[in-house]
Amino acid sequence: MSDRRSPPARRRQRNGGLTPVRAQVTRPLLPVLRGSRILVAEDEIIIAIEVQCALEDAGAQVVGPACTLNEALRLAAEEDLTAAVLDLRLGSRSADGVAVILTRRGIPFLFYSGQTPLDPELAKWPDIATVSKPASSRVLVKALVTLLRTGTAPPL
Repeated sequence: MSDRRSPPARRRQRNGGLTPVRAQVTRPLLPVLRGSRILVAEDEIIIAIEVQCALEDAGAQVVGPACTLNEALRLAAEEDLTAAVLDLRLGSRSADGVAVILTRRGIPFLFYSGQTPLDPELAKWPDIATVSKPASSRVLVKALVTLLRTGTAPPL
């Protein structure tokens, strides 16, 4: 076998010339969450899958994702969990009840939400970190790692 490298992909410029297209390379996440069982409660299925993939890539076992409040309440009450990532609202309903269950069980959690910091639901939980949507996988995983190490996530 020869050690030839294939030429870079090229795209046409408006003037008809060709320019190399560089592939976007992302480093994989390290398994920093290995052994963790993380509840994901998110009503937007695409976002839920993105969060699930990010956490699994970081080594976590994802519980859920729970896309409804009733499912999130059940999982929060019954499952063996290390931490949780909660959307502030599941559908039109507040995830407050899920947060209460997690707090009573001593399970750390953070909110992953597109709501503004002035949202009354967030005001109920001033000591809980919120990662603002959209956030990269790295930002979300880093917040969870910090949450698990210190019991609080960094303000983001």
